[in-house]
Amino acid sequence: MTKVILLLAEELAGLKAGRANPAMIERILAGQTPSLFTTAVSQGRDMMIRADKANTFPTEFLPLVSGRHVYLFPLTLDQRGLGLIYLDRKVDKPLLDQGMIRMVRLFRDCAVKALEAIR
Repeated sequence: MTKVILLLAEELAGLKAGRANPAMIERILAGQTPSLFTTAVSQGRDMMIRADKANTFPTEFLPLVSGRHVYLFPLTLDQRGLGLIYLDRKVDKPLLDQGMIRMVRLFRDCAVKALEAIR
C-alpha cells in the first residue's frame, strides 16, 4: 500500500512517521536539519527518490523510506515553503505513472489555492 502524508509546518502534532517525532520533522521542514525535504520545500521542486537512494534521508526517516520509492511535492505560496506532500511506493510496486503524478500536482495546486484564499 502507498503511504500518503501531507506535512504542513503548523500541523505536525498528530504525525506518526516511523520513529520520527513532530519536533524533529518541524526542524527538517524549517531547514534546521539539511535534507531532501528542506531542498524540496526551499526550492519548490518536486522530487522522486528511488529506493536505492534512501540513505540520502535523515537517519530518523530510514524506517519510513526503507525499501520504498519516495515522491516529494512541496507546497509553496509567494515563494515561501509551507510544507510538502510525501508519497511512497514499495520497491516491488510500479512507479507512479505520469497521470498519477499529474493528479498529485493538481491536488497540491488546489491545496495551495485554498491556503491562499484563507490568508
